[in-house]
Amino acid sequence: MFTSLEILKSQLREKLDQPNEEVIDKSSSSVMVLFHDQKNTPEVLMIKRSDNLRNHSGEWAFPGGKFELSDENLMETAYREVTEEIGINKSNIIYWLRMGPVNTFTGFTIWPFIGMIKKFAKDELQLNKHEVSDIMSIPIEVFLEPKYKREITFYENNNFRKSDAFTYKGKIIWGASAKIITNIFKPILEGEKK
Repeated sequence: MFTSLEILKSQLREKLDQPNEEVIDKSSSSVMVLFHDQKNTPEVLMIKRSDNLRNHSGEWAFPGGKFELSDENLMETAYREVTEEIGINKSNIIYWLRMGPVNTFTGFTIWPFIGMIKKFAKDELQLNKHEVSDIMSIPIEVFLEPKYKREITFYENNNFRKSDAFTYKGKIIWGASAKIITNIFKPILEGEKK
């Protein structure tokens, strides 16, 4: 479906609603969904959050974190966190667009930003082991083909909850990350704005 990152960027800009304003409060955080080209196949970079973290420990996620007062805006939060967590500098990222927020079950409001890594070399990433225990690049076909999609049920705060999920090489991507992925690709697959 997507033979290049330029085609993917064009489709995303056409199909995804892009909010003009952002709301920043104590629950605000942001992530950077980073695409890159791996042997002429578009892939997305994900991190595994360290088991030491208080929130969402051990989960597969996009690089990102909470807004800090020193951040000019939520995009700067995303850039700062990408640099802190995996060592990719802002100068190595081409910004594509901002999506509407996703709320987590733990009370965070996540603002996703989408971009492309100019020069990607997995062995040159500098993982902050306090925050990131692993990384993986996932071909975007994983998020487009039904055979990788799941629905999981989990128990939290005396309630059963359901979440979309994706599986790849024995790993499960679920929760807010799966919701962000769904929000990215569902409008393209259905041919409508989201």
